[in-house]
Amino acid sequence: MKKLYLFLLCGLFCTANLNAQTWEIGVPANPGGVSSVTATLNDSTLTVSGTGAMFNWDWSNSPPWHDVRGSIKTVIIEDGVTTIGSNAFANSGTLMSVTIPNSVTTIGSTAFAWCFNLTSITIPESVTLIREGAFRGCTALISIEVEENNPNFSSINGVLFNKSQTLLIQYPAGKQGNYIIPENVTLVVMR
Repeated sequence: MKKLYLFLLCGLFCTANLNAQTWEIGVPANPGGVSSVTATLNDSTLTVSGTGAMFNWDWSNSPPWHDVRGSIKTVIIEDGVTTIGSNAFANSGTLMSVTIPNSVTTIGSTAFAWCFNLTSITIPESVTLIREGAFRGCTALISIEVEENNPNFSSINGVLFNKSQTLLIQYPAGKQGNYIIPENVTLVVMR
């Protein structure tokens, strides 16, 4: 009986490990070189790790997890990754939580667009560029917070501005109620 129990227990753990998928998703440092950024999907968590930039995808070239994006609830980007690729997590309708480390300097265009369950995101101080449409169509998004020491961006009550707060960049689509644009804002981009 103990052998049967041990066999069943081993089968359960072995099956759980088979569910994990890993992809090379980094831009090689040298032409023809090997990628140093990977993504691993384990259950509902996608972990991006390594050193360097992620690929940029578009509508004709989707990320490798595109067909299973409906099962991703959490994205953890580990320290060392410098760029979140364009379109990387777009249309991940079940995505609820994103962790961005202080090594990321660029968030690609439409990187998190149409993530209908994403309610908040924190931009670390290292981010110097947020491309157009990064959070477009995130209808549950109520807060975009920016770490205080970020040299290029800031936030007031979850609304994304440039550092001097003269440019309103993104009003979260899930925020309710009327909004009065601060007097010091001279341009509204609303990506």
